[in-house]
Amino acid sequence: MRFSIKSLSIMGDLVAGYGWALPKTPTDTVKLALIDAYNNPIPFEFIPVKHTEAEAALYTDQPTNAYTYTFSYDKNASAPITCIFSSGENPSDKKSAGISEDQKILATGRFKAARKVGGIAKNFVLSDNKLGYIKKIYLQIPYFTNLSYNFWLKEHKASKDTLKKQSETTFPYMPQISVIVPVYNPNPRHLCAMIESVRNQSYKNWQLCFANGSGDNMEICKILHAYAAKDSRIRNGRLRKNRGISGNSNAALKLATGEWIALADQDDLLSPDALFEYVSAMNRDENIDVIYCDEDKLDDKKNLRMDPNFKSDFNIDLLTCNNYICHMLMARKSLIDEVGGFDPAFDGAQDHDLTFRMVENCRKVYHIPRILYTWRVHESSTSGNASSKDYAFDSGAAAINAHYKRIGVSGKARRAQLSGWYTTSFTIDNPPLVSIIIPNMDHGADLKRCINSILTRATYKNLEIVIVENNSIEPETFELYKALEAEDERIRVVTWEDEFNYSAINNFGVEHARGEYILLLNNDTELITPDFFESMLGYCMRPDVGAVGAKLFYGDDTIQHAGLLIGVMHGCHHIFLHKSRYDPGYMGRAIASQDISGVTGACLMVSKEIYESVGGLDSEFTVAYNDVDFCLKIEKAGYLNVYDAFAQMYHYESKSRGYELSKKASERFEQEKEYLDEKWHDRLEADPYYNVNLSLVNGYYRLP
Repeated sequence: MRFSIKSLSIMGDLVAGYGWALPKTPTDTVKLALIDAYNNPIPFEFIPVKHTEAEAALYTDQPTNAYTYTFSYDKNASAPITCIFSSGENPSDKKSAGISEDQKILATGRFKAARKVGGIAKNFVLSDNKLGYIKKIYLQIPYFTNLSYNFWLKEHKASKDTLKKQSETTFPYMPQISVIVPVYNPNPRHLCAMIESVRNQSYKNWQLCFANGSGDNMEICKILHAYAAKDSRIRNGRLRKNRGISGNSNAALKLATGEWIALADQDDLLSPDALFEYVSAMNRDENIDVIYCDEDKLDDKKNLRMDPNFKSDFNIDLLTCNNYICHMLMARKSLIDEVGGFDPAFDGAQDHDLTFRMVENCRKVYHIPRILYTWRVHESSTSGNASSKDYAFDSGAAAINAHYKRIGVSGKARRAQLSGWYTTSFTIDNPPLVSIIIPNMDHGADLKRCINSILTRATYKNLEIVIVENNSIEPETFELYKALEAEDERIRVVTWEDEFNYSAINNFGVEHARGEYILLLNNDTELITPDFFESMLGYCMRPDVGAVGAKLFYGDDTIQHAGLLIGVMHGCHHIFLHKSRYDPGYMGRAIASQDISGVTGACLMVSKEIYESVGGLDSEFTVAYNDVDFCLKIEKAGYLNVYDAFAQMYHYESKSRGYELSKKASERFEQEKEYLDEKWHDRLEADPYYNVNLSLVNGYYRLP
């Protein structure tokens, strides 16, 4: 049969699908089955309507035998959703929700972009499996709806009374802030709105500096001239010709006399309390040299605020994957002058390049977790149409590579599939020995699969594998050990003869490791990416990095681990757990390598020197939280923990094997959680790489 899923849309708590289907024969009917990630049937409503004309005739040569249909199901069903169409009688094949293999092979289909519902574009990815006859729908449900965000924004924006109090506030330090704006043929309405957003600031010691490269566009010239005549704080520099965005920005910078420089675009908006919040931060900490805030977007057609970007605190590794800092960047003018201002070689990503050069030379970067800047979305803006400035993304990769060169990292950034995001390939010039520590008690099939995947797929060869045997009883396990050691001289088995203690077992394995770097690895993992070790070492070999973790998937291609979120009920949680492998996550965070509070011990790389210097894994954590504690010890010692989104493995873990639910196990878990809270109580209050505006209860990366 043939079918098409034409559209998917979210309506309240339901996902609704619509399309057409053509049965195998004129006498057959159309049937549909939905199963979740665990092959369990999903309750749904399916309404096939035999169609004789228009809709089916557009796609088929047998319109009299076509059906249109709608179906709906709970949007919280475990993604990916497998959608199986069939026609005719179905044999009782329970493994595939009643659809036989023959009938599945006959099914082919296609997918069109999801329609918009309530003004909100829904993104869906339709993926074939290897045989091409089952369609998996990976739902990328928005983390915020425009409606819920606008309700939230109404409650959290500065009130008139608050703004009045701010305007009457006298700080000990009240610097002049120069807002610089390069201008080139903007929409006059947008330009005026931007100017008014600065003039309406509750903090009054500002300066607005324009470098107008619009040439003979007299309308823009008149607007800027009129505002400069009306407000002495506005400085208007008219250029003889357009110098490009960097050249125009440098010209605006020359007009600035303020101690601090804020970067703004000609068609964007500042929240009325923006400059006040920045000056408040300066007064709290005199070591701050660079500041940024959270931001959102404005749909120019609908006058609707949307897509809030609640950002991480300063995160240098996220910055090498995406210019997450973006707006509104503010820095000391002395620092901008020191690093040389804007470089025309990086036009389109000149702010990204400038940010790198400043953070390489500044004392402190500070993040204000408030929506203080609004990026206007229209067809010619990058926010509204990524392809409108496609060259900017090439410039972004060049800016990252220039940063790598300055700090001595052997890596090359390139554009990723998602516009504005980047991936880096690292080169390891003098490959160090990496010791892979794998605890094992029986589970020989898992262990063999894990080791074979490393030996056959990894391009990095300077490895040793230390298997830590712990109380195995199956003869086949010991036979496997002998075979593995005989097969490859890089494999050794050492024996831990005491009772099970995950921390102590790994510490024992590290004692027997000869490598300069350690990879703690569970035996139920399987390597996916061939350059796994090069990628992990690219981060781990940096002097500022401690632990590095990989991106792990369950066997059904949903995410098992993409970093740890600290602060969940005074504990931690795996970020993006059970999300589709293809889901980019909130603001691309699932597909971007980044600094993180912690990574799982199931796959953790660290130098042996750092491992030993922080005391290894704390054996008081017999099973749980040893990795969280270890990462927090590394952070306390002054190192970063990094989640590497491009080093990937399968981790079959408890999702396929089941969790230990005995009373003894539950009691032990609670004891170890209490110990973690006792040891790290203050640090568990919040996660600097998350955002205080986001919920720790109502789903992660969502509004409270």
